[in-house]
Amino acid sequence: HEVVADRLVRIMPDPKSRWWIAVFEADNTLQEPPLRLLPCGTLTKAIDLAGKARPGRDRVFRISGKVTKYEGNRYLLLRKVLVELNLGQF
Repeated sequence: HEVVADRLVRIMPDPKSRWWIAVFEADNTLQEPPLRLLPCGTLTKAIDLAGKARPGRDRVFRISGKVTKYEGNRYLLLRKVLVELNLGQF
């Protein structure tokens, strides 16, 4: 199993399916494809927090979890979800 540790993502419904997905924020690595999120209490918390974002603004989260594969698809079981605060530039 692969581990995702302290990565920035946006959590949103997948427009092509009934799954929620984690879309990784751009960093210095190659762009990663979104991961389907396995249902769990931590996902419920993240969905609730995402819904409280200001209109027109996606909330960014710092997440950790375990990636698993099943029938050729990759899924992420969230273990930690924290809201990433945007304090702007000083």
